[in-house]
Amino acid sequence: MPSPKARVLIVDDEKDNLNALKRLLRNDFEVEVASSGPEALKILDASPNFECILSDQRMPGMNGSELFERIKDINPFATRILISGFSDLEAVIEAVNRGHIWKYIGKPWEPAELIETLKTATERAQLTINLDRSRYELKRAALELSAKDWARERLLQILLHEFRSIPQILDSVINLNSSAENTEDRLRFLNRAKSRISVLSCDIETLLEDEKQISIQTKQPIDLIILLEEVLAEAQLSFKAHPETMQFIGSVETIKEGLLHLLKLMKENQANASLEVEIESVDLGSSQLFLTISAKANEIIYPAFADKKEVAAEIAWKAALEPFVGHESILLHKDGLRIDTARHIRRLSAQGIRVDVTSTSEGKEVVMTIRFATSA
Repeated sequence: MPSPKARVLIVDDEKDNLNALKRLLRNDFEVEVASSGPEALKILDASPNFECILSDQRMPGMNGSELFERIKDINPFATRILISGFSDLEAVIEAVNRGHIWKYIGKPWEPAELIETLKTATERAQLTINLDRSRYELKRAALELSAKDWARERLLQILLHEFRSIPQILDSVINLNSSAENTEDRLRFLNRAKSRISVLSCDIETLLEDEKQISIQTKQPIDLIILLEEVLAEAQLSFKAHPETMQFIGSVETIKEGLLHLLKLMKENQANASLEVEIESVDLGSSQLFLTISAKANEIIYPAFADKKEVAAEIAWKAALEPFVGHESILLHKDGLRIDTARHIRRLSAQGIRVDVTSTSEGKEVVMTIRFATSA
């Protein structure tokens, strides 16, 4: 299959020039024309992906320099070429300073030379686009690798904590055998231990199966803002102003399932709290998008599983995301690892999405921050 032709936009207020240029270039390029700067901007708004933009300098209303200044924000990758008379030195300087043009072609132009110039210009644009795409993919790969390492570390911490408890179980069995003659007590204890180890085994199998599934998930380009709007609407939550668009690459299904689970967790445990949702972007070297869910109340806010008599709300909320990691005082062992939330956190982290939760020492405010490392 032949490669698609590079797209070239020609802007000139003189119809004869446009027709001549279109006839000259149509065999080598996909050519579109505009008779003014505003018309060119309309074409670019509808379809900005041109490799080269060729414009006359002297046009009524908007000259070539002004047009290129606008274009460099719409399509920074397009190679910009100015056509003007030999005497327009000031116009060329203006175009270089304002529109960042790549090349100036004086009138009258040589057909063969113009074609070769445009071939070089479009190749230059395609190379720039490919380099930018490669840079983006490298950043994404680095973020995903970091996220997977983070998720794997949490899994190992969970397993380490559980297996450290086995010697304690054995010690308890030894003590029972040496100090208690009641067979019923011993059997009850051993059955509890057996049940706990059985649940742990199932949870480990589930988490390891998740690890395999994460590696084969299909990822695709996503407009993250549209996806978040859909998720928040499904969760029946309103939210504050946000960026118009933010590109992301990931699994739509995984992201939706994970976010809805976390939103449900916050909604179920907000008690009489007011829930606020905000989407904001921050430039930290690579684009970052933050989804913040805040719950504030006059009473302490606990996750549903937490026993209010046993643990502070701040620690309980941390345990909601990282069960059994450094929270020995939380009596959750009877229900296994509570891997429902942990699984969603790990799946999201493999997409380059980090979830953190904080609670005030009084436990009357809980903030969940979901960070999307978009690298866009």
